[in-house]
Amino acid sequence: MDESILILNQLYETYGENQYALSRIKNYMNNLAQQISSEVSTYEKRLHRNNELSSEYDTFCKIFLSKHKYYYLPTYNCFYEYDDKTYKIIKEDDIHYFLLSTITEGGKLVQWKHKTKTHIIKIIKDRHLFTSIPETYTIQSVLGFLQSTLFDTKIYAKYFLTILGDQLLKKTSDTLFLVSQNTKKVLSLIDEISYMMTGSSCINNFITKYHDSHNRSNYRLLKTQDVQISHDVVKELLNKIGIDLLCVAAHYSTRYKNAENYLHLNNENEHFFKTHTLFLVNNKQEQIIDTFISQGLTQVDDDSFSVSWKNMHYIWKLHLAQLSVPNTIYSNQLKEILKTKLNYKADSDSFIRVTSKYLPQISIFLQFWEKHIIVSNDLFHEYEIDELNYLFKLNTKNSDHISEENILKIVQHFFSPNVEIIDNKYISDISSPLWDKQGDITYFLNHYKKPMGDSQLISLDELYQHYQSFMNSNMTINSSMHVRVSKRYFEKYVTHVLHTHIHFEKFIDLDWIQS
Repeated sequence: MDESILILNQLYETYGENQYALSRIKNYMNNLAQQISSEVSTYEKRLHRNNELSSEYDTFCKIFLSKHKYYYLPTYNCFYEYDDKTYKIIKEDDIHYFLLSTITEGGKLVQWKHKTKTHIIKIIKDRHLFTSIPETYTIQSVLGFLQSTLFDTKIYAKYFLTILGDQLLKKTSDTLFLVSQNTKKVLSLIDEISYMMTGSSCINNFITKYHDSHNRSNYRLLKTQDVQISHDVVKELLNKIGIDLLCVAAHYSTRYKNAENYLHLNNENEHFFKTHTLFLVNNKQEQIIDTFISQGLTQVDDDSFSVSWKNMHYIWKLHLAQLSVPNTIYSNQLKEILKTKLNYKADSDSFIRVTSKYLPQISIFLQFWEKHIIVSNDLFHEYEIDELNYLFKLNTKNSDHISEENILKIVQHFFSPNVEIIDNKYISDISSPLWDKQGDITYFLNHYKKPMGDSQLISLDELYQHYQSFMNSNMTINSSMHVRVSKRYFEKYVTHVLHTHIHFEKFIDLDWIQS
């Protein structure tokens, strides 16, 4: 008030002789009360409106961000949306459009729509994708995928996800995880997705071979199942749930702190999980070999019993396979240690006074191979493992206990590299008089009759169906055989012998048919 009176006195002193100025001062003074009242009223309304907008702004932001789960990865400036089932990439422009449309439809924040949009986008950019918490549906979907492709049990699948999450969240560790070659192929597909999202690999700590240069205590075993699933099928599945998998992995890493902590959780029902995972930590080389001798071999007081070194080495591999552990002892080293524990005969390179429960099946299959299998370098000399197993069982007594998996191991051990195994399914460079696959197809082609009608082309699919029907009704060649060549082999051979008649890759003209 004193300041206002001082200002007014100064005005009168300045304009005391100016009648016009004095009249204007008087006029302002007469209207001052009304003007102040009006401005105070406007200010209070504006203040109330701002308070309403601020409240609406806070409420809108909370509700929008709760209902619409957007996340961000700064590596490639990429936004993601989560619908409580799956994560997917979304364009920033689409978020802007949807956000502005939602604000406009609400009406209350139209004046602040750009301010609101900017604020929400900033919050989204602070919500890192790997801090999201997946719902049960997403977690079970990921676990289901892993249990159908890699792991027998859920506990191993969770352990794997925690390991993967540690890698994604850059939790440093010297731990190395030993996995099979087939597992590494699936991991490589996961790594492609990780690299595209984060710019870095997430499988550096997964290895397929043991190296004695590493500290043995750093090794962990990751037990996987040897289910043969098409690479393309796995890739297609990962394209659908790859982001979900990485988000669940990061979630588990955060939830359990790290993989090592998960491993040591007190779970008495999963004793095998911990024992197997820490097998190399808790078992030295000497212990592993002693267990092999006690479980895989039988020592006798008879010099006529012996096991050749090659057979011994194979029995060793079978023993490790039964334990689901990798080979961590080089063959020369294994042999030298066994020499100190068993009776070794140098001139025959064999161990005497010892036998093994595995020897009969090895011997039976090797006899079958020697009698019926011919190793030859020919593009069309190959059998699928189930075909070879069928021939083996059909022509050998007491062979039912040998699995396809063990047949593959025997072939790999005793006949590689002269014989090649492809994708753990196809054995190339072998043929057998027991079943001439090329002869079957050639016989069919020579007796195939041109179908009725004007068509001049037949598809490979249709021709294969005719082959199956023909062989089912005509047992001239192999009256005792009930197997047929696979569609893959049929197309491979027919495409070769009729290559001049192939059109559009999958069709054959009928000019090759004999009149």
